[in-house]
Amino acid sequence: MIVVSKRNIILPGPNGERFHMARDYMGPVPGWAEKSAYFRALVEDGKVIVSESRKKKEKVPTEEPPAGETGGEE
Repeated sequence: MIVVSKRNIILPGPNGERFHMARDYMGPVPGWAEKSAYFRALVEDGKVIVSESRKKKEKVPTEEPPAGETGGEE
């Protein structure tokens, strides 16, 4: 999951861990952070934006007419 932080945020984690997201941070967050109530609240408030997918967008092939042809009727 890739996130963008609109604020300077420190996420408290288990065992005293902390994850710092500086303002305008863009990147992954630890798995434990994704599950925390505080993180979910930040997302709901719009202070953190979450990307739903990490998959690369695939190009959709388009059919182009061969060179010299316009594809229209004459």
